[in-house]
Amino acid sequence: ESVNSALSRTTQLILDLEKEFANDADNRSTHTIVLLIAHGDVLQILQTAFAKMDGKRHRTLPHLETASPRELIFFKSNN
Repeated sequence: ESVNSALSRTTQLILDLEKEFANDADNRSTHTIVLLIAHGDVLQILQTAFAKMDGKRHRTLPHLETASPRELIFFKSNN
């Protein structure tokens, strides 16, 4: 799978999850934690989207060790 394909697929998953939780009235006033489990390349590619980097630069990010958590926070603008 190409980097661009993985980036498109994983960012769409995040958008779908955001939409699902935003439509859930019970979750509007709370934070929702989602745990994503995949191999390191896919997660590092996804991390580039959160960092607003080109997905092809995923190998410049710190290496994800096996079974290591990494927090990804995307801050939306107020527009």
